[in-house]
Amino acid sequence: MLKKRGYRTDIRAEEDGTGSVGAEKGYLKEVGNIIFHVSLVGVLICVALGSLFSYRGQKVIVEDEGFVNALAAYDNFYPGAWFQEGQLDPFGIQLNGFDRTFDRQLDADGEPSEGFGSAIDFTADVTVQDGADAEPEETTLRVNHPVTLGGANLYLVGNGYAPVITVRDGEGEVAFSGPVITRPDDSTYTSMMVVKAPDANPEQLGFQGLFLPSAVDAGDGMAVSVDPELGNPELHLNSYYGDLGLDDGLPQNVYVLDTEDLDVLNSREVDAGGVVLSPGEVQELPDGLGEIEFHDVQDYIAIDITYNPGELGVLAFALLATGGLLGSLFLRRREPG
Repeated sequence: MLKKRGYRTDIRAEEDGTGSVGAEKGYLKEVGNIIFHVSLVGVLICVALGSLFSYRGQKVIVEDEGFVNALAAYDNFYPGAWFQEGQLDPFGIQLNGFDRTFDRQLDADGEPSEGFGSAIDFTADVTVQDGADAEPEETTLRVNHPVTLGGANLYLVGNGYAPVITVRDGEGEVAFSGPVITRPDDSTYTSMMVVKAPDANPEQLGFQGLFLPSAVDAGDGMAVSVDPELGNPELHLNSYYGDLGLDDGLPQNVYVLDTEDLDVLNSREVDAGGVVLSPGEVQELPDGLGEIEFHDVQDYIAIDITYNPGELGVLAFALLATGGLLGSLFLRRREPG
């Protein structure tokens, strides 16, 4: 009868001919308790190993350019305490195009709705190669939808515009040419922009100002962007000449131009005025120190690359701990009978 009720039984015979029956149940509850505590130790071990061997980095990729998983290719890199460069599995990613989706709904009167122009979705069309011998594949990278390559997760964390410009110095030589990463400051992608041309002659040149995707005249020589899409892209820059400080060997923020020791060439405060350019336009700098040309605009994305070899172990032990906890809570406790 006890066995039918789930008890473990033991018949005990005594020397005097008498006997007794022992019964108990509830061992599974104790097993659940043990599994829970052992799993917690497993979680801690996996977290520790993951922290020691993990790495994280960031990279900005301009349209039609790519990235390979090499230490020198990262913009920022944060290794674990026991990280070795040999842990970087070979993979590559190239940005083919980028699509931004914004709210374009109108209200009943045909006027822009309250959320008009706000971001809805971002999609990067990329080509990836997971391994040196693997075939390239086309895929998409979206917010909260990472791509996994070489055991690392690649997350889309930012995007913006990269105006393509050329700077020629006073001798007519190209001192800078290529896309320039800008930093969006608001929902209309009004973006800060800095260009440094240390190879310019006879004077080094620097530029800082704004890139406006959809520029409109705000009066008093000012312009603002009224939409995040490329409706009327313009550059509004100040130009400077002098020692940029790059020859001193000291590191500088690529997104900041220190103008304290520079002389102004173009600005709204001087007679020459500021640099205002639309795609395809060229503007000469004062005093014959060169010119700047605005070609077109490309997209860029910022990706976060994370590798943690302990995350699967953490997940497995966490699930095991949850199962053990449920067992210890809901199974009947040990009972003698």
